[in-house]
Amino acid sequence: MSDLSSIKKTTPVYLLFFVHLMKDYIVPGISIYFIGAIPLYKSLDFPFWAIFWLTITVIIALILFKVWASQSKGYTFRPLSDFSQYTIIGFCCLASFAGYASGVNGFRYSNESIAASGTFLKIFFSLSYFSCQFLFLYYFFYDHDTLKKHSLHNYIKKGGLITALLFGINGLYTAVLSFLIAITLFFPRLLLPIFFKEKTTFGALIKRLVFMSTFFIFLIAYIPTVLKIGAYVKYGSTVEMDSIDVDKHIELSFAIGRISPHYYSLLHNLDFGAFSINFTDMANNLNEPLKSFFFRFDTLTGGFFNLQKPDYGSVSRINLELIADYSYNEREGTAPGLFGGFFLVFPFPLNFLFAGLFTLWFLKIMYRFFYPVKLQLTFLGFVLVEFFTSIYTFSPIDFLTVFDEAFIMLIVLMIFQYVCIKPVKTNPAMPLEHPEIAT
Repeated sequence: MSDLSSIKKTTPVYLLFFVHLMKDYIVPGISIYFIGAIPLYKSLDFPFWAIFWLTITVIIALILFKVWASQSKGYTFRPLSDFSQYTIIGFCCLASFAGYASGVNGFRYSNESIAASGTFLKIFFSLSYFSCQFLFLYYFFYDHDTLKKHSLHNYIKKGGLITALLFGINGLYTAVLSFLIAITLFFPRLLLPIFFKEKTTFGALIKRLVFMSTFFIFLIAYIPTVLKIGAYVKYGSTVEMDSIDVDKHIELSFAIGRISPHYYSLLHNLDFGAFSINFTDMANNLNEPLKSFFFRFDTLTGGFFNLQKPDYGSVSRINLELIADYSYNEREGTAPGLFGGFFLVFPFPLNFLFAGLFTLWFLKIMYRFFYPVKLQLTFLGFVLVEFFTSIYTFSPIDFLTVFDEAFIMLIVLMIFQYVCIKPVKTNPAMPLEHPEIAT
């Protein structure tokens, strides 16, 4: 496989960021331009000057990241021991079994919320599921031996990981994620070359093309069922699967609408607060995730302060009421995306400043994640990684809730990077070699 030492270490970060912008903003924007407004969301004029200054802000963040990366001493990789891997898998299995048996890992909107459950079990369940994700990414990026080689130890690791993921499914996102992880663990020799560039023989290339074609045909044929599951996740067992109108869910405008919430959120959020200096409204919006934090903490510790549940509780809920043009669930919310939330909670010019600072932080985190990787990702590889890392950009302001899936996954990422990726003390003249990483 191709070695990343031949390309700049910042290139994978730029490509991942570009894939994210394509998925959340560019593709939806172009699609809406050609097919017209989406009935799911309120229409508004394009906020040109706000988009212009946000673009300038992002460009400055990219320049600052480039300067920072040029001065960075780099990072080296430290592999996990077998004991650590078995401990993580064991914890994930136990927490997933407990969550499944108790029913706390039910559907997002129909099951009890973390606050209503009054137990730490749901938090441990979320922690276990995201630990499974990062252990898979550990194998995916740094340890192909576990994926490819036939041994009892490797079969136990992969079997335990798949078991924990299957018992942890609680919605469409986790269902798709578990499916992708499972097929990669089962067919690593066929799928890894799809996600990583390599030199290969003509026969092996034909074999992979046949496998990819079969996989995509199966995926396309399964889309109606996936969309039904997506609707079912919204309402859980209160709706019969057969009663869901599949034809409506596969209409082009509806399909585009399903991938456009961050695009519409950005437009509405910029229109709402890009140049606003209304500190009162912004402070009230920022206070909602903080209220949710105190309420959930009070509930999880027995209701000592007897706090009342906040009206909104998150920036995602505020964002939904701002952009939605349909009847929605009382617990539903729509994440504003990488940039949008900052324009709901900070007045001008702090909104642009914090949007730029968070973008810079995200680029740095991904740089540290990619630096020790010796293998070069394909476009589909970047799409897969973006799918795993997109939770950090759903609603950054809602990290303040703390007792929430996004914050828990952030903690898992921090632990993973602290344990496995260490900064180099001296700036090497040549790119670092990592013989422990299987190629």
